[in-house]
Amino acid sequence: MQAYYEAYKDDLKTDDEVRLRIVAVQDKAAAEELVAALQHGEDFDRLVRERSLEDRAAPGEGLGWMSAQTLPPELREAVSTLKAGETGGPVQSGTEFLLVRVEERRAAHMMSLAEAQPQIKRRLLAEKQRKVIQDWLSEQEKQAKIEVLP
Repeated sequence: MQAYYEAYKDDLKTDDEVRLRIVAVQDKAAAEELVAALQHGEDFDRLVRERSLEDRAAPGEGLGWMSAQTLPPELREAVSTLKAGETGGPVQSGTEFLLVRVEERRAAHMMSLAEAQPQIKRRLLAEKQRKVIQDWLSEQEKQAKIEVLP
């Protein structure tokens, strides 16, 4: 594990990551009403419970850590300037309008060996499986009797 980590350190970097909470509403007017409510000190969790269309914004829950690079372009742009605890939007996504709260941010960084260990294990296991299969196929090929019929 240590040798692999040292050899492939540059491949074991994380992107900028964010933990988001999202409130989805049907139209822009409802989204702007939510923005105004937040600016007047309304509780984000209460607004989520009362007005969000989807479970993805349930109080106390977020979407988990996500690479900012994998977000849809309009969402990535909306969260790019937000700090932890700030809410942005409305952002149109299909037929919905979203308010996005950045719960936390993590800057891109080089993974430690402990962080990279699960990823290294998966890579080493896949490599070993390929080698075992290739060896088995080579052995089968050596043992096979191949006849070419006219």
